[in-house]
Amino acid sequence: MRGELETQVTSLGLAGRVRFLGLRSDIPEVLGASDVFVLSSDFEGNPLSVLEAMAAGLPIVSTAVGGVPSLLENGTSGLLVQHGDAAGLSSAMESLLADRKLRQAMGSAAARRARESFDVANMVHAYEEVYESLQSKLRFDNPSVAVRQQMSPN
Repeated sequence: MRGELETQVTSLGLAGRVRFLGLRSDIPEVLGASDVFVLSSDFEGNPLSVLEAMAAGLPIVSTAVGGVPSLLENGTSGLLVQHGDAAGLSSAMESLLADRKLRQAMGSAAARRARESFDVANMVHAYEEVYESLQSKLRFDNPSVAVRQQMSPN
């Protein structure tokens, strides 16, 4: 739909203000040059783009779809609006763009949440805890497994 969108941008007189960036390999630099990250999706799973923006310290404005509400703390690390609420999305963007201190506070909160909740080392540790818990449960529930493991030469 790129051609259609470019035509629409031109017809609205926004050609100098809207850029279609296409495929990029410099996402950290693009995010670093941004003030706010906006995701206006109708449907989402667990969007990596939101996690990347949070890790970059950007405040997020997003529709409350899919897994996004579990990533963001509404009002703390970003602002969530209902799907289809264009006026709410616009208002949320305007409020962040008008208030530098709010942007900075939400961006810092987003970066902190990304580190604390979604950092790879933390996720690996959480998986290890799950596996250890399952392993100890398996040993307790099935003594023959524990006996075989104790008798194993490795």
